[in-house]
Amino acid sequence: MHDGVGPALRTLVETLLVAVGMCLVYWLLPIQDRVSASWGIRLVGGLLLIGGVLAWQVWSISRSTRPILRAVRGITVSFAIFVLVFASTYLSMSDQEPTSFNDVLSKLDALYFTVTVIATVGFGDIVPRSDLARSITTVQMVLDLVFIATAGRFLITTATRRRAERGETH
Repeated sequence: MHDGVGPALRTLVETLLVAVGMCLVYWLLPIQDRVSASWGIRLVGGLLLIGGVLAWQVWSISRSTRPILRAVRGITVSFAIFVLVFASTYLSMSDQEPTSFNDVLSKLDALYFTVTVIATVGFGDIVPRSDLARSITTVQMVLDLVFIATAGRFLITTATRRRAERGETH
């Protein structure tokens, strides 16, 4: 087995397990509630979590013997958290105020809506109706661009710099 295949396969498996684990938490935790403004607490807490995870990923990459693999894992895990934070926010908003969207969202609907916003597909089957839902969706759209442009670039730059420090060329 080539020297890089074992670590690459292990990184792939670990990353998939973490992503699947996060999805299981999303599906199994009782996210829907009627507590006023719980969606806001969930969103702010989730965004702080993403920031912390990204900072930890940069630190890990800067010390890794396999920085590119570490960056791939970091981007994947950070992106999964990002998606699940917004999905749980939309789900909570919909449950708290059913007129926030054109229909009450299920967990799958909230996840689907989050991904369609990220992908800029906008099928129109789920539509934010309230000003608050439109505002949060707008925040997500802006953060999508920031996340994709900044977080991905920063993690890859850190990994590339680490490889150069280690004298690796490929």
